[in-house]
Amino acid sequence: RSQRHLAEGDSLPLFVRTSTFRLPKDLDTPIICLAGGTGLAPIHGFIEERAFLRSQGKHTGRTLVFFGCFHEDTDFLYGDELRQHHANGAIELPPAFSPDPPERIFVQPPFP
Repeated sequence: RSQRHLAEGDSLPLFVRTSTFRLPKDLDTPIICLAGGTGLAPIHGFIEERAFLRSQGKHTGRTLVFFGCFHEDTDFLYGDELRQHHANGAIELPPAFSPDPPERIFVQPPFP
C-alpha cells in the first residue's frame, strides 16, 4: 500500500542505518562544507558543533562553508544564524547568490 492509503494500525517497513558521516576526531582538522543541491541540512549539525566547541574555548580547524542560492532575501535559509557563526569566527562563509548581485555568482568560483 502506498503511504496515502494507510489506515490506522497499518505497518510500514523501516530501516535505520548507523551513519558514518561525522566530523573528524581531531578538532584541528579543517573541514569544507558545501551546501549544494542537498541544501544545508546534511552539514548543519557540523556547523553547530564547531560553533559550540569554539564557544567553549576549544580550538577547531578552519570551517569553510559554501552556500549558494538564488535570492539572499528569500532563499538564504538560516542566513542570520550562519552570519552570526561567521561573525563569531566559527565559520568562513562566502555565500553565492546567483541572480542578486550585478554579476551572477555561483558556489564554485568563490573557492579561495
